[in-house]
Parts: sequence; C-alpha cells; structure tokens
Amino acid sequence: MNQDIRAPYYGELGRLSFSPGWARPEPAMWPAPKPKFRPAVWRFAAAKAALDQAGEFVPVEQAERRNLIMVNPIEGNVYATSRNIVAAYQMVKAGEKARSHRHTAAALRLVVQAKPGTYTVVDGARLDMLPGDVVLTPSWCWHGHANESDTTSYWIDFLDVPFVQHSEAMFFEPNPKGFETITSTGPSPHRIPAREALGSGNDDKTVAIAKDAPHPNAAKLFAEFIFSKESQQLLADKEGLYTGHPEVTYPADKPKLKDLKLLSVDADELEKRNAEVKKRFVEIFGA
Repeated sequence: MNQDIRAPYYGELGRLSFSPGWARPEPAMWPAPKPKFRPAVWRFAAAKAALDQAGEFVPVEQAERRNLIMVNPIEGNVYATSRNIVAAYQMVKAGEKARSHRHTAAALRLVVQAKPGTYTVVDGARLDMLPGDVVLTPSWCWHGHANESDTTSYWIDFLDVPFVQHSEAMFFEPNPKGFETITSTGPSPHRIPAREALGSGNDDKTVAIAKDAPHPNAAKLFAEFIFSKESQQLLADKEGLYTGHPEVTYPADKPKLKDLKLLSVDADELEKRNAEVKKRFVEIFGA
C-alpha cells in the first residue's frame, strides 16, 4: 500500500526528528557499491620537485609538517586521498627536526629516500628510517621526525584522518617540549624493516592483472611503476638483486648476470629426498 508522506503523521515524525524506515526519501543500502573516489596516481618525481621548491621558502618551524597531500580529484573533495585515508609525501631536509605532536588519527609511513641518521621518535623510542621501511605511529602517541644525515629524506604518510573526522573523534596536541626526548633505541614493533615488509628479495616476484579487475588502468599503472627503471634500480641498490631492466646499473665489483654459473638441479631427485631433508632440518634446528 502506498503511503502519503504528506499525511499529518509523517509531519509529526519530522518535527520529532524521526524518519520512517519504510518511507525513506532515498535508500541507505544498494545492491552494489557506488564509489565516488577513483584511482589516481601521484608521481614521486613530481612531488619531490615541488617539495624541494617548498624547502626554499617554507621553514620547518612554520609548517607543522612540510608535506604534499594527495587529494583525490573528485568534485567537492579538498583533502582525502580515499574515503577513509589521507596520504601525503613528506620531506625533512638535512639537519632539520619536525616538532613532536600527537593525535587520535593513526599513521603509517613508507620511507622512499633516506640515509642513516633519519628517524622518527614515537613515545620516546627512536625508530630509524631507511628506504622501504614501514614506521607506525599508533593513535595518541607522541611522534616527531629528525634528519641528522647529509641529504634530504622523503617518505609517504598514510593516516586515517578522514575516518576519525567522520567519527567526530579528532583530538590534536602539540608537544610542550617541541621535540620529545629519546628514551630508547633498537628494535621496535613500530618499525618494520624493508626486508620484512618487502620480503627477502630472493624469491620470484610476479605482477599480474586479474582478468576481471575493476580498475584495469590503475593496475596497469602499478605494473608500469614496478617495472620502471627507478623501481628496478631501487631493488638493485637496496636489496642487491639482479633485475631484467637493461638500464639498471650495478657496483663495479658485482659479477655480471651473464657471467654467473647456474647449478644444475634434478627436480626428481629433490622430490625423492624431500622427506629426508625435512627430517634432518628438524634434527638440527629442533623445529
């Protein structure tokens, strides 16, 4: 039976700030997602050039953080990168410190370029930052950044600020000391070194695009990045890997790939000895 939403009953509901679930002006659920945010690419090369320029006239004392926010290019959006995440390229020049603060939003930092001497302090713990490392800042932890190396450092910040804003739970507080005191060093659950985050680098890496991928162009752009000279050079420099890219360079004392001698392997023999090898491993290592 059709309902006349102009009836006095519905007017009284509106006065009481109620809305009848059986006569909503528009549905609250859909049979399929209706995404507004769309895939986009923010190149590090472009961000680095712009940050380097900003470094000439934006002092770290003026900016809470000298960063470039990746704003998703949808109509009306001025901040978020995706629905619940904001990402930004950040730069800290040699000799600089970005003052400590804390907020209810949690953060993850992926280091792009940095030399030893770059670090984040999280609740007094110094967390060194090297390329490929992941550094975590849990909600409401004090954190500041420092660069004691001789070159500028860059990383990407990922924060759940939009989600916290939607939850109306945002708090922010600057550290009264400016930069918090370091009280501990060494391994920390808040730092995931590149080798752990990216793997040992000794296994085969495969990049594929699923047949029914919802955003094949975004997947193609990611694959192009993975196989770019810059990305492959990073694997060679930081992980010591050989790559298939013809323009990647290696240290002069590193043997050329064509000069390496491959060991012959009898797959059938290995399979036969599989149980024996596993048993011997347990005898030696106990697990």
